[in-house]
Amino acid sequence: MTCIFLGHRGKVETRQKAVLDFLLCLIQVQRETIRSLNKGRDKRLTDQQRRRLAILARAVLNDFLQSIATLSYSPDTFLRWYRRLVHQKYRPETRGRQGRPVTSPETVALVQRLAEQNLSWGYRRIVGALKHLGVTLSKNTVARILEDAGLSPAPKRTRSWRCFLEQQWSSMVAADFFTVELTRGWGIQRVHVLVMMHLATRRIHIAGIVNEPTQA
Repeated sequence: MTCIFLGHRGKVETRQKAVLDFLLCLIQVQRETIRSLNKGRDKRLTDQQRRRLAILARAVLNDFLQSIATLSYSPDTFLRWYRRLVHQKYRPETRGRQGRPVTSPETVALVQRLAEQNLSWGYRRIVGALKHLGVTLSKNTVARILEDAGLSPAPKRTRSWRCFLEQQWSSMVAADFFTVELTRGWGIQRVHVLVMMHLATRRIHIAGIVNEPTQA
């Protein structure tokens, strides 16, 4: 019987201490809030103050929290702060990212462009060029980017059609024939017109008119 009484007494004392700690913290937070108001600052609680109150409120019985509901914050508010603390502790982004860091799409495109435009450059040469541009990557990362893009290491790397077209675009033309029916004194004659278009400017040039495409 004595053991049961002592155990119950110990629980009461523990509960009283939790209540006292909570009330002292609440008073301290209210004083800090008043000082902030006197200095013209925001009256809202800081995250640190919310954490302190939430942890102590968790150890206090709900009926006691209901008895002090006339204060600035309701019992549900304290318990909501505590649940938020638990959520922030265990959500994945708060534990730090693990594994290899993600390379931005802009950096990946830059590595591919350097490799395509400089066929003799190896991984180390590309790493050095990136460093001059303010981008820091390891040799292994450059190798992985080129492998994912299907680009072989130097000197086996060949220039892609895209790179070739980008470099030669300003001097490239497209050519084709179209036919025109001309009226002559003796009837109608079909002629072939050779047209060339400068791809960079989209300008059209008439290169010649012949009776047959094979005619010189």
